[in-house]
Amino acid sequence: MFKGNIKTVIGILFLGLISMGAMAISAGLSSIAAAYPDVSIETIQTLITIPALVIVVVSFLSGPIANVISKKTLSLIALCIFTAGGCIPFFSDSFTVLYFSRLLVGLGIGLLQPLSQAIIFESFADAPSERDTILGWLNSSGSVGSIIMTIIGGIVVVISYKYIFLVHLLGLAAFFGVLFCLPQDQPVRKKKEGTAGQKMKLPGAVFYWYAVIFVYMTFLHCFAVNLSLFVEGEGIGTAAISGIGLSMLTIGGFICGAVYGKIANALKKWTLPAGFLLSALGLLSMALAYSPILVYVSGLLTGVGMMMVFPQIITNIISSVSPAAITLCIAINGAVVNIGQTLAPYVVTRVSYILAGGSVRGRYYVCTLILMLIFAVSAVRTIGRRSPGDLAAA
Repeated sequence: MFKGNIKTVIGILFLGLISMGAMAISAGLSSIAAAYPDVSIETIQTLITIPALVIVVVSFLSGPIANVISKKTLSLIALCIFTAGGCIPFFSDSFTVLYFSRLLVGLGIGLLQPLSQAIIFESFADAPSERDTILGWLNSSGSVGSIIMTIIGGIVVVISYKYIFLVHLLGLAAFFGVLFCLPQDQPVRKKKEGTAGQKMKLPGAVFYWYAVIFVYMTFLHCFAVNLSLFVEGEGIGTAAISGIGLSMLTIGGFICGAVYGKIANALKKWTLPAGFLLSALGLLSMALAYSPILVYVSGLLTGVGMMMVFPQIITNIISSVSPAAITLCIAINGAVVNIGQTLAPYVVTRVSYILAGGSVRGRYYVCTLILMLIFAVSAVRTIGRRSPGDLAAA
């Protein structure tokens, strides 16, 4: 099927396994909070979001480092950092150590995220259809890794909150998969001549899309950072239910990633508004949930919507800039997404308090409202757009 080496594809998919690893301990937040009663709830929530802040910084460093160290070697180093850093809290009772470990998790993921996409573009530069297929599979691979970690984490955290940190051992499987499947490459030590003279000017449309993805990601992340507190606080279930709910999020993302090409071909210019709408309906389902079923439905809808929005946003951005600026724009987009995730606990909590009081359920109602507003704006902008390729003007 692939003109490239099938082993390369397998190695790339192993890289994707931990791409969503920052959320691995989400199902255990309530148990972790109980183990550290002197630590505020907002600080506990940042255990999920602080890796995103590290990813913002490190993602910009990954490229320059790859100029002197091969991508395969750097990937293996990053997987070691992720695995060792994620497991450290199992051996310590210190919250400081726990917080430091989350920084290491962010460091590992931050190094890997740009590398996995760069390897795809380099390995399949002459086969666009295969490249797009593998990009979709990469997203699905991240969903699979997240499903594995969150389900196991939701089960073992019932024994002790410490056991949830061992889910990071999935990084070992990824390590050996990359070691044996990904071919050794040579570091790139200078810029390609074809892009050296091109300007990196970014049009206003790019900044519009950065603003959209920032607001979207900030309020969408309400699903993950409040799930454990909501499920247990409302008496819906235990951490195991939260784990399954998070798994449904990644299952939805996996399904959408696997068939994204067909979805986009069918919905065309309405793919992005549809993604916003499904995301809003996902959060609304959570706001209305009084049983595990709606929690699961919420996760599924939110995951599908998210995986429809992300590729459309990046396509809109790329269509607005010169080839020389594409890599920079992708890095900025990733940074904006992770900043939104990092700020989510603070922004959502304060905005929700103003609009709906202090209840966790109220947060989901407020976030639903924000995403519905984004959907409305997107739908209005989409009306009258003549072709799905006219993305920059949408």
